[in-house]
Amino acid sequence: MFRTLSFRFGIMLFFIFLAFFFDANNGEFVWEMQSGICNEYDFQTRQCLSIEEPKNFPKLVALIDIPTLFFIWVFTFCGSYFKTGNLVNKLERAYHLSKDAGELCACLGGVLIFWGVFHEAAMADAFKYIFMAYLYGHFTGIILITTVNYLRSKEEDKALN
Repeated sequence: MFRTLSFRFGIMLFFIFLAFFFDANNGEFVWEMQSGICNEYDFQTRQCLSIEEPKNFPKLVALIDIPTLFFIWVFTFCGSYFKTGNLVNKLERAYHLSKDAGELCACLGGVLIFWGVFHEAAMADAFKYIFMAYLYGHFTGIILITTVNYLRSKEEDKALN
């Protein structure tokens, strides 16, 4: 089971890696990104001409938010795991719940940040946390539903034989 699933998860992670780090327009990998407030942007060259407080940092850092991931995984576990019941059904419920936990976390982040003092830096942080919650919720859901589909196909194979 785990060899088949790990191969599929590896392919999924590889495509996420390519989507995040590979610049298809230039045909090269981009490992860093820039953050700051852009005052003037040239859309033809895709460059910021005037930026306040520019910061360069590794792109991998942008994908890591441990509190958000912990929030989603704890909600998913608490809402879907029980001692009794069919494992496939539990995992399918967890799949739905992980996406709901991501949406709940995104809503909480939006409410907490947008009800505060409004400024551009807070908006940038808000969208970072909101979309990170969606990313973690949906990616957890994809892992769970892939596992469910694998286990269901094994059950169907046993039923046929």
